[in-house]
Amino acid sequence: SYICCNPDNTEKVLETIDALFQNIKNKGVSQAELDAARNKVLSAITLHSEQPMGRLVNLGFNWVYNNDYYSVVQDVEQVKSVILEDISRLIEQLCPEKFTQFSLGPKELL
Repeated sequence: SYICCNPDNTEKVLETIDALFQNIKNKGVSQAELDAARNKVLSAITLHSEQPMGRLVNLGFNWVYNNDYYSVVQDVEQVKSVILEDISRLIEQLCPEKFTQFSLGPKELL
């Protein structure tokens, strides 16, 4: 995540992030949240695949980092196949409430 705020709001923003991650840990993700996220990702895949550069960037990242080639159809199917149990396992494994924080700002806030 990347968060930017006015230094006066730092404490409130950090409290909000902490509450968000604690809520995810305690309650998980709802089907409606998964559906909304899935639709957003699928829309992005579709829009990026309509332009050669958008498709080539995705193809390049997959190749460089994973040494794999995924077609747009495969990307879409992978996103569609994610279920709530997958998300729950990731939440358990990654412990989002124990995140690393790096802050830049005025000295008195750090």
